[in-house]
Amino acid sequence: MDASLKLLENISITHDVCVLVFETPDNYPLALPGQFVNIHVSESYTPLLRRPFSIHRAAKNRLEVLLKVVGQGTQMLYETPPGSFLQVIGPLGNSFEIEGNYSKALLVSGGIGIGPMALLESVLKDHGKAVYNFIGGRSRRDIIKRELSNIYVSTDDGSEGFRGNVIGLLEQELSQFNTRDLRIFACGPTPMLKALKTFCQKNQLECFLSLETFMGCGIGICYGCSVRTQDENGHVHNDLLCQCGPVVKAQSVVFED
Repeated sequence: MDASLKLLENISITHDVCVLVFETPDNYPLALPGQFVNIHVSESYTPLLRRPFSIHRAAKNRLEVLLKVVGQGTQMLYETPPGSFLQVIGPLGNSFEIEGNYSKALLVSGGIGIGPMALLESVLKDHGKAVYNFIGGRSRRDIIKRELSNIYVSTDDGSEGFRGNVIGLLEQELSQFNTRDLRIFACGPTPMLKALKTFCQKNQLECFLSLETFMGCGIGICYGCSVRTQDENGHVHNDLLCQCGPVVKAQSVVFED
């Protein structure tokens, strides 16, 4: 759905991270965990392409995205005042697979990959699943815990929690869980997701990844979000993430060496 949405709140989390809270009309589709929206930054042609954001939380007449400043477009959105209207397309893409024979979910986030996890945790709990969040960042300043529970933290510099990356934290804590009763959900930078895929294969864990790439249109027109996937027969394909994802089974993603 393409709509002009009113920005109700712009909540500053850190010096470069905020939550944009939009008012949505009654007929706006209720987002599923893992879906995203594409936001047109301004009425001008600079920047031209929309910016994709995971949906952080959603309810009737309300939609939230978590935003980190990484360039001109996100800086402009970070500074957008409440009361502004922005053109938003969404919800787009598929969602995390909730149904299944498991009782515990480990949510693995790297940096701003925390974006879709609040909505995901809420829906998992509604389905009777126990949820545990594993969050990794370079330092304490990169750790965002908004609307999350049962949190394990890793930081590269050891300023909070486990010293090292989030995969090392998982290796340390995995023995407390029954691995036959787990499902892993993850979002974060590509190196983290690549390492997580290897970790899950080694430990025979079911894993779903929300991939990060640039989705300029979100509907398969710009061809800016090509990813490599492998089918059950071992054949490798080039797919558009906005059409096959952003959530994919870890075993089907082909990461570059």
